[in-house]
Amino acid sequence: MADTNSVSTGRIVGALACQLDSYLKTLDTEVISCVKAPAEPSKGSKKKKQEAPPQDEWLIECADSVLFPEGGGQPSDHGTITPLSSPDQSAIPIKNVQRHGLRCVIYSPQPLSPGDKIRQEVDWTRRWDHMQQHTGQHLLSAVMMNSHGLKTLGWGMGAAGTMNYVDLPRKPTEEEIQDIQSRCSELIRDNLPIRVETPDDAKHEELPGDYDKSEGVVRVIHIGDIDINTCCGTHLSQTSHISLIILGSTQSVHGKNCRLSFITGDRAVSLANASVGALNSIAKLLSSNSAPAEVLAKASTTCDTVTELRRVERKLMLEIAKYESDQVNAVIRSGKNAWVYRSDGGMDFINKIIGETKEAVQGTGHVVVFAIGEPKGTGPVVIVGDKEAVENMATKVKGVVKDIKGGGGGGKWQGKVKEWQHAELTALKELVES
Repeated sequence: MADTNSVSTGRIVGALACQLDSYLKTLDTEVISCVKAPAEPSKGSKKKKQEAPPQDEWLIECADSVLFPEGGGQPSDHGTITPLSSPDQSAIPIKNVQRHGLRCVIYSPQPLSPGDKIRQEVDWTRRWDHMQQHTGQHLLSAVMMNSHGLKTLGWGMGAAGTMNYVDLPRKPTEEEIQDIQSRCSELIRDNLPIRVETPDDAKHEELPGDYDKSEGVVRVIHIGDIDINTCCGTHLSQTSHISLIILGSTQSVHGKNCRLSFITGDRAVSLANASVGALNSIAKLLSSNSAPAEVLAKASTTCDTVTELRRVERKLMLEIAKYESDQVNAVIRSGKNAWVYRSDGGMDFINKIIGETKEAVQGTGHVVVFAIGEPKGTGPVVIVGDKEAVENMATKVKGVVKDIKGGGGGGKWQGKVKEWQHAELTALKELVES
């Protein structure tokens, strides 16, 4: 392999300070290159809303980097760069670091000059979280493969505070999941050492296509004697630093494959605390104790009750609709338009009445106007009857209700009111019944 100390006098990705010592938090180094980032291509002249103009960025390369560039499924570090050789030593926030071939490129909102002495400082909370999730994934994948032949087909690190996932060739059984969980906990307690090697004969098959295998460094991560994998990411030094691994739900992906969610470390502790808090809050709402089984049973009973109440409500609503239908038929027979209004209800209610009154209104030159919704709330307006009568009434309705949009044909017009006003409801009733 080539000299790992420099590419254009800068250390190459694979031999960066952040990779040689994942626990390093600050680094004094110097700028070797700074160029303005090219402007992103325009997405077209038509824009639905005014967007803020893009901010200028500069691509900075340093002699070395404690800031990790995105790679291996691990997001880039955040941190700061503080100029040490200029009068203004204000810290420059860094939110993006990328690998360009063998080069580590820092995206900066401010330019610096080659030769400038700087201090890099990593956002340690973010780095620690990433190391716990990444090393936790290596351990989890090793346990699943070694114990149950479940090969990891791919993985993804979730945003801060959320679950990660691994993709598997099949869904593990509940017994397998419990065994995997127990085995991971055991290996975390055993505090296995984690070391990084850079052997000359390391396999290259899983390296990115734009990584120069002949000039670069292939890093191999060893977890005790249970796992060996190539990886460019920053990793913990021992399994106890993973703290814990919690396995979550599964879902089918890409046909027969399975996606298993998981979370580790401090992120898992935060999720567990939030989950306990949520469980306690739900228990209070259900007048239950906080035991998970009790909360689940009470929630299930409540859902059954709600389902039954909805069934009863629908039955009663249809009975009311039948009563309203009789009233509508009587009004139409008397030679008048019919007005039907409810503050609650929905299209099921309206359609039931339409079905019961359709024959009575045809050929009469009259219409039935339905309106649903409370003042300050939204709701539909439906007009049915002969085509010409419906069109005439729709025109009048739009003159009375200003915030209504709709259309129709064939003897039916339907619109929606964004926000009912009490005066509009009164005026609409008077319009129909006049």
